[in-house]
Amino acid sequence: MKSKNTKRAFIAVLSVFAMSASGAAFASCTKPSGYIDAPERLEAELGTYVIPDYEVVDKNGMILAGYNVYLKSVTNSDGEEVDSILGSAVTIDDAGVYSFVYSAGSKKVKDVTVSIDFADRTAPTINYQDDLPKFLIKGNSYRIPSYTLSGDYDASKCWTKVYHIAPDKTETEVTVESLRFKVTEGEGHYAIRVHVEDAAGNPNDYEFIRPVDGPATVVENKVLYLDEQFGERQISCYQSHYTGGYVSKDAEGAHAYGDEAGAYKVSFDGVTPTQYNEGLLTMDVPAIIDL
Repeated sequence: MKSKNTKRAFIAVLSVFAMSASGAAFASCTKPSGYIDAPERLEAELGTYVIPDYEVVDKNGMILAGYNVYLKSVTNSDGEEVDSILGSAVTIDDAGVYSFVYSAGSKKVKDVTVSIDFADRTAPTINYQDDLPKFLIKGNSYRIPSYTLSGDYDASKCWTKVYHIAPDKTETEVTVESLRFKVTEGEGHYAIRVHVEDAAGNPNDYEFIRPVDGPATVVENKVLYLDEQFGERQISCYQSHYTGGYVSKDAEGAHAYGDEAGAYKVSFDGVTPTQYNEGLLTMDVPAIIDL
């Protein structure tokens, strides 16, 4: 027969065991069972930042149901809290590194902090009208294509330059005065390069390239050279039911005059009616533009 003291000791051991078991159960309930699947660092543009949807996952990356991750707080690099959280977005106006704290609203899942570097990373752009002819002619001067700038550009960092690119790819910078440059070379290409940049150093570059072309023999004050091959590159037919092209004076249907080497011949399809067999030609690239 056991004594009363032995019974008390047995009861005391059971009580301690029960308390330990209870403590273990409590600990298992509060131990994190997953984590918020969010990156440690990000980069973003200034302005409106849309809050992403993050999930709670287990150690194998499987999504754990029943959690709703939300943005708990945002602080700037000085530790000051940002109060511009509105619904699913945050407005950031000043550049810097911000701390975004996300929470799942549960003691089982630890809050996570995402550091986001906000900065102006959008380069200014140009809106331009490419009004250069399809080729440039020696002796003429041309205006830089008209353009306007969009964005927060720094005028001191923006420039426009013109280069002549020789057939051997050698480049020579060309003088630009009053937004105009003169074509002094009879072959190769001319490149107009526009560089725009903002105060943060975000650049954009644009380039217009045109080949150099011209008549075999330059005649003073002559605008169209329809008596030689070059002329057919100066004009185009206004409508599709007739075509045109250069023919030498010895070719059938050619009507050259005097010492002319040939002429520009217009041929109709014979199907589409015209009132007077007329054909309209568009002068795309006159030989002289500085009139």
